[in-house]
Amino acid sequence: MNTFTVMLSLIACTLIVGCGKQTGDTDTKVKQTDTATAQAGSGDQLPKNFPADVYVPQHANIFTAYTTPESTMVGFDTVDSVKTATDAYITNMLKNGWTKKTLLDQAEISMTSFSKDERNATVIISSEDAKIQISLTLTTSSTL
Repeated sequence: MNTFTVMLSLIACTLIVGCGKQTGDTDTKVKQTDTATAQAGSGDQLPKNFPADVYVPQHANIFTAYTTPESTMVGFDTVDSVKTATDAYITNMLKNGWTKKTLLDQAEISMTSFSKDERNATVIISSEDAKIQISLTLTTSSTL
């Protein structure tokens, strides 16, 4: 997955979080079109049909999710450090049959990409305001 795709996914997530109609839960916004669904707010859950072979930390607090027929993006935070979360992603994704393609690792941010069959996963883990935030983007090879 190239840098442009990752950045485009992050921008889309940011735009979606700020847009949408209110639901009954005042902390959650949902925006839905014919082909995409976005939700943002506290206590969100993984999208329907989220792949079981994609690792998500046990105590992840999901704050946004976006799906299209070709991609899924989930944003969440965790209590783990950047290093601990990065190591856990590498260990668990490899255990689930994914291949690590790239790893860019710095003190307060890491980006790891994986592939499996015709799918790609990019995990960006960063430290911001004493929180560890994770952006997970899944795509199919045909979308690259």
